[in-house]
Amino acid sequence: MTNYLGIPLFQGEELVGVVAIANRSAGVDASLVQLLEPFVSTYAIMIVTLRQRRAQQQYEQQLLESKQQAERANRAKSQFLSSMSHELRTPLNSILGFAQLLGASRREPLSDRQRGFVDHITQAGQHLLSLVNDVLNLAKIEAGELTLSPEPLPLAGLAQTACDMVADLARARQVRIDNQVVDAALHVCADLTRLRQVVLNLLSNAIKYNRPGGSVRVQPLPLQRDAADGVWRCGLAIADTGIGIPADRQHRVFRAFERLGQETGPIEGTGIGLMITRELVERMNGTIGFDSREGEGSTFYVRLPAVLPDAPAGCGQPDGDAPQAAAVAQRAAPSAALRQHLVLYVEDNPANAALMREIAAERDDVRLLLAHDGEQALELALLHRPELILMDINLPGLSGQQAAARLKTWPETAGIPIFALSADATASTRERAQQSGMFSGYLTKPIVLEQIHAVFDALRDGRPLTPVWQEAGG
Repeated sequence: MTNYLGIPLFQGEELVGVVAIANRSAGVDASLVQLLEPFVSTYAIMIVTLRQRRAQQQYEQQLLESKQQAERANRAKSQFLSSMSHELRTPLNSILGFAQLLGASRREPLSDRQRGFVDHITQAGQHLLSLVNDVLNLAKIEAGELTLSPEPLPLAGLAQTACDMVADLARARQVRIDNQVVDAALHVCADLTRLRQVVLNLLSNAIKYNRPGGSVRVQPLPLQRDAADGVWRCGLAIADTGIGIPADRQHRVFRAFERLGQETGPIEGTGIGLMITRELVERMNGTIGFDSREGEGSTFYVRLPAVLPDAPAGCGQPDGDAPQAAAVAQRAAPSAALRQHLVLYVEDNPANAALMREIAAERDDVRLLLAHDGEQALELALLHRPELILMDINLPGLSGQQAAARLKTWPETAGIPIFALSADATASTRERAQQSGMFSGYLTKPIVLEQIHAVFDALRDGRPLTPVWQEAGG
């Protein structure tokens, strides 16, 4: 090497590179340094810019890979939830279904002692189902799968319905319920299923953590404008005379799997109900809070966007909860002269098939056909032309979705309403079924007798079968 010149390149105070010249025939000197000086800063900027661009590309690639990894994890989680939902709900369907049949049978009524046994089975099964629903609801919230359908709801009707639903639990715990929500003008904009879930959870907690001879008071919260966001809200306050929450544990109330010292106590629970309750309230643009004193009791407050009297209808017209007493009374004494309506039930699980057979046997207006797989369902549908098909989704061989698709393409069976009846309670599976256009509704297992009877009642009365898209835990 005959000569060498190195010029450092700085960006601010950071050394980012060196310009080097070697073996120049004319040699190197101070004049060469002066000649190159205007270009040195440009070279430094170009180097820094190139490095930043490469770093940005690497960062974007890492983001893309992280996003793809998260999507794969979400898909795996959804598949796991779908599988676990099906596997857990299938045996629960038989347990709770047959227990309901035993307790409600008019042809073979139980003795008081036997009815007590059945009540224990039902309570244990319902508790297990609530645990399954809590875990699934939490997973759906985390996965962003929770869907809401806001509509105007009357607080008085909803509060009374919820109080009626927990009346048996209150009697068993010797707790009195005082419902003071009677103002028919109070309406909130919320999802009916989810708001009922919120109120039921708070009422159940108020009863379970109460004392024998205690009380639960349900009070209205008047219309009030929130200073933080300007939204008008009203709602409910649920107060109990129970054990209360220690002051040093109140900050953990809405944490997941937090039992606040009751982990080893006699009260059943998962510790995620209040976390789910808060998530549901906040996703409906509401607020939730509480006051509590140890040994005296707790009061939980739920406020939701109000439907103002002079405001245009923003989420439908309020309709409240339709009473079902009339339908139940009609079923209590079926007439022998009623025409039997043919229903095809497609189910590969023998216990579930036997359960539906017994449900139909309790009625004089339904004749049940059973198919154990999709292929047999197609044959029986073409041969007998049933008025309704209840289709399990997870069938061996030809799936319920595939069988329904074929039935809808044949002129002879295209008009037959098909209700999906599945142990898969995930929102994604239900939405796919709804979007396919092949099903008139989607019911999940464990089945609720009232829902099945409501479908059969509509069939008997010649009324259109109302689409039902039930969510887990709804």
